[in-house]
Amino acid sequence: MVQETRQIIEHIETERTKLGENLAEFESRIKEVTSPKAWFDRGPGWIVGAAAATGFLLALLITPSRH
Repeated sequence: MVQETRQIIEHIETERTKLGENLAEFESRIKEVTSPKAWFDRGPGWIVGAAAATGFLLALLITPSRH
């Protein structure tokens, strides 16, 4: 009975450690996916192009028409 209890406790502790490791890995992956720096490192051309296009569209919307 005591041996069985120890095995259960060891199993719980092992699973808790694995869960903590998985959670840490999941957290780091989420940070990497949502990081603007990581996005820019993967495709700086797309980021710069999107920023330029957004600026152009905002300029068209803000600038008053001449007619």
